[in-house]
Amino acid sequence: SRPAPSPAILSGEIQGQVSLLEKLSPTLATVGGVRFIGKFDRGMADNVARLDRLELEVTGADGRKFAQLNLLQKVAYALSDKRVTLANPQAELARLSLQALPLAWAQIAAKPLVIESGDVSLTLAIEAETDGSRVRVRALEPLTLRSVTIRNGKVALVDRVSLTTRLKIDYSANRVTGELTELNVTMPAGDSLSGKIAADVTSLSTTPAVLFSAQLQAKMVSTLQPYLPLDPGPLAVA
Repeated sequence: SRPAPSPAILSGEIQGQVSLLEKLSPTLATVGGVRFIGKFDRGMADNVARLDRLELEVTGADGRKFAQLNLLQKVAYALSDKRVTLANPQAELARLSLQALPLAWAQIAAKPLVIESGDVSLTLAIEAETDGSRVRVRALEPLTLRSVTIRNGKVALVDRVSLTTRLKIDYSANRVTGELTELNVTMPAGDSLSGKIAADVTSLSTTPAVLFSAQLQAKMVSTLQPYLPLDPGPLAVA
């Protein structure tokens, strides 16, 4: 009998750098430049392609880490029947982490609005079925938006607003559910909003139906002042 072919293993690394970020948004000038690096181990044997390791990392010019993506288990793809298999389908597939990533990165998508300030931090665990029929995303650490200011011309639509919440998304072929729990929104003047929000979207393949539910409590210090004849003091709304 012929010996089984040994798997062909390839380890690689890709690096790059981006500078002149202020052309994307003036608020990115303080970042200077960013460096990205990707590392991977892949193999091929018996007409099956394998990805054993995948690590992606984005850092600033000062070495500060902004984003990281790690594959947490081996993935195989059979070329003959186009079937994906995971080493452990019950475990996490990947983990994504953002650490004080400037929101100005999204400026191109936000036009004509201007993202004047703010950053985002989060750590997400990603789980998936091998056929892609279901994907689950959950926050290992709260999603945090800090001091966000967004303008439309001279009008501040959002002014130094901060938010923390725990995110959970469950996607399947015909349904998507999402939850924002432990929600807390604060503004410099003392206005705040807390509670939880949930969304359930069904019939994705035909006519989607969306159901929202929310349990919120708000404290209004300055939001209503421009519309009232006198200052009522802080108001609580539930």
